[in-house]
Amino acid sequence: MHEMLGAAEYDPVKSGELAGAVAAEVRTRIQELNFDRYKVACVVNIYEKLFQGIHSELGYLWDVQRDHFATYYFSNTHIIATGTVFGVYFE
Repeated sequence: MHEMLGAAEYDPVKSGELAGAVAAEVRTRIQELNFDRYKVACVVNIYEKLFQGIHSELGYLWDVQRDHFATYYFSNTHIIATGTVFGVYFE
């Protein structure tokens, strides 16, 4: 996320495209690790930094012994970005 968002500024149209590009890059790098039997989903959100509050919520069925997730937060002068990767075990 640092590589792709380091100098990014918020644009209502381009930020959506940028979030998609970041998510695709993260997915590609994770797939290169060859985790067997896991499906990977990546969600990236980019927000304009205007000191507003943000509330986000996800709902899902979860196997606490096999499924995993990781979240990363990025911030620069203009934007706040969150990236969450889900690894869901697939039998």
